[in-house]
Amino acid sequence: MNTKHPSTHNGNTRNRGNADKISLLNNDMLFEQIVTSITSDHREKLLSNLENGKGEIEYHVRDGQLQKRRHIDVSDLLDVEDTFYAAMTRENIKMFLWLMENKLKKKSPLDYGAIRVRFEIDTTGKFEVCECKIITESHYARF
Repeated sequence: MNTKHPSTHNGNTRNRGNADKISLLNNDMLFEQIVTSITSDHREKLLSNLENGKGEIEYHVRDGQLQKRRHIDVSDLLDVEDTFYAAMTRENIKMFLWLMENKLKKKSPLDYGAIRVRFEIDTTGKFEVCECKIITESHYARF
């Protein structure tokens, strides 16, 4: 008979899933998965028609690995007169990945949570804004 608390399994909390199988020493694997994701996004032209150069990408992380990615189309409903469309170029992607690598590799390993990136590209293709929010989640067992 299992006398352990229902929120534990083999001594590990359930909200960590397979974390006991994955060594979370750093965010290197997570970064490599983000590189693959952004490269396929560029190839699929998901970053080629950004209204007013604005966009957001949200990466969901579970057990220190990329679980899913969401693109968020940002539209300014009040500014309909001066609308322009911009694309994230290869140079933007290189800069984005360099910035992400520097940020992620300095942070504690992200086991469970999200990374939300917001960016704005001007009419010449340069970043005006490129910010990253790292959101750490904790899940608790219900009784």
